[in-house]
Parts: sequence; structure tokens; C-alpha cells
Amino acid sequence: MHYLKQLQKNLASVCSKCGTSNPLNSSFCSKCGFSLQ
Repeated sequence: MHYLKQLQKNLASVCSKCGTSNPLNSSFCSKCGFSLQ
């Protein structure tokens, strides 16, 4: 579960890389209000 805690800490940076830049993080996009392109 350490991995999840690290992700939550970097959620902001993860969300900024959403969409076409990082489609694998689509689950984080919706959480931060980002829409996929």
C-alpha cells in the first residue's frame, strides 16, 4: 500500500499529465476534474 500513498502525494503532477500525454492515468484525471482528450 506504500505505492498508493506515494501516488496520492503526487496526484497533482499525475493529473497534469493526463489525457494523450499519459492515458494510463485516466482514472486519476476524473478524480482531479481533468477530462481526457
